[in-house]
Amino acid sequence: MKKSNAIKRTVASSGQVYYFQGGKRVAAAKAASRWVKENFSSISPGQLSERELKSFRGRQAAAKGAEKIREAADKRVRFGGKFVPRYLQDVLQALKLIGPGTKDLKTEFPSANTYGQLLKQIKPAIAKVVLPETEWGLPNEKRRRETYQNIVDIAARITQSPALEQLTLVVVDESGQEFTGAAGLEAIRKWETGKVDDLIAKGGNPAYVSFQHFAEIDPETREMIIQLSNSSENPQFSP
Repeated sequence: MKKSNAIKRTVASSGQVYYFQGGKRVAAAKAASRWVKENFSSISPGQLSERELKSFRGRQAAAKGAEKIREAADKRVRFGGKFVPRYLQDVLQALKLIGPGTKDLKTEFPSANTYGQLLKQIKPAIAKVVLPETEWGLPNEKRRRETYQNIVDIAARITQSPALEQLTLVVVDESGQEFTGAAGLEAIRKWETGKVDDLIAKGGNPAYVSFQHFAEIDPETREMIIQLSNSSENPQFSP
């Protein structure tokens, strides 16, 4: 910017701020934000007018936002120079198929020439994911407490884990019917309580039952599929 076009700022003894450009006074409504822009790196916020301070804080927020975007971009994984979807990066890192320092999937899958080929090569590696156990009943003090206590905890894991939150949950019950999202969680709950009811109906007295579910992650459809026919229950009976 030419020196003659720069906004100059003066403060009167009354505290009123005036702006000049090319020797002529200009309106504060437009000049304040421009003056802040031209002098942003050297401004002392404590000496700014209310109008200037508002503009200064806006530029500060924009600068911080840009820095966060740059930091996030530095952590993103690419394929041939282009960013891969965040869900795929998170899934691969969560399953330790790539390390936190991986920058380009071309180095991990050198034979994949297109993104479609990449997904086909990745798919077998993430075909089966063991989910945390769920539980029914009260385990004693000796039992492990890393397991999840109920279906609410599965829901929390799905929605809070960066590796899973961007996937659509699809649950297939033992009859082959499909349920998605919240309906899928309800299908898991009904399957679990049904297994407990079956055990009780057969004359058992289960004090504690753990359930194990498995998921297939399809990177092409962005689905996490749980086949309840592959799930299992492990009851422990009272004496």
